[in-house]
Amino acid sequence: MSLIYNYYYMASSGELEQGISSPVVLTFSKLKNGPTGEVKPHKHPYMEIFYFDEGKGFFECVGEKQEIEAGDVVIVSAGKTHLQYSSEVTPLTFYGFAVTNVKVPFAERPDSLSNKGYAVIRKAKEVKGIIDDIMRELEDDKTGAMVSAMAHFRLLLVSIIRQINVMPKSDKMTLAEEVRTYIEMHCDEDITLDGLCKQFFVGKSHLLHSFKRDEGTSPMRYLNSYRIEKAKELLKSGERVTAVALSVGFSNPVYFSELFRRQVGITPSAFKKFSSKIGEEQ
Repeated sequence: MSLIYNYYYMASSGELEQGISSPVVLTFSKLKNGPTGEVKPHKHPYMEIFYFDEGKGFFECVGEKQEIEAGDVVIVSAGKTHLQYSSEVTPLTFYGFAVTNVKVPFAERPDSLSNKGYAVIRKAKEVKGIIDDIMRELEDDKTGAMVSAMAHFRLLLVSIIRQINVMPKSDKMTLAEEVRTYIEMHCDEDITLDGLCKQFFVGKSHLLHSFKRDEGTSPMRYLNSYRIEKAKELLKSGERVTAVALSVGFSNPVYFSELFRRQVGITPSAFKKFSSKIGEEQ
């Protein structure tokens, strides 16, 4: 009888057991970032993975700003507005993957590895070795090159997932925190409840329940209250009522004035006049 040292049943891929779906890589490229202002904040319907090979710079997402340097990995969830740019002295060079069909058990939405909307892994040296293997397969273009390159990418994704799983839980935002941050960053845009559901890939009832539980109000009421608070600051600085209404996201100045009166107790014009008088007395 043979002596068995190790035995693993591998007829199953293990994806269903571990909750990791089969990823689809849409694009793979190497890029260089310019300075701030060269690229505007943007978002995509797929997840992005960046490995920064050289230089230093910054990454911005969900109202947060992170310093980035060579060796760092950044993962951006689908639908998240983000921006990365180089410092003036050391431009960022990076590899970028556009990926879809990714679903992991610890993320609430597909094509995401973090409920916060992004994740940063510092000094992920082993990632560069896997990327070199992917590049070698694609450049040599031998038989089965694409299959082999995809297999290497799956190893890269597993490596990233393992590292994210040991990151502090405090780095992960709740759904309500994500929605609140989005509202505050985009309050001057046309935000609707249906739009928020599409943005965060959740149903309306789930969004309303989660936000009400954590914030004590509905997303749209929070939006209007936040807009009014911003409007008060602008009115104090002397801005015209109509201009203020438009700048904080109200297309109808009459509706803005009525909502302002209900929330503050006086009209925007009266508030502006009162604030001006207080300023003169001080």
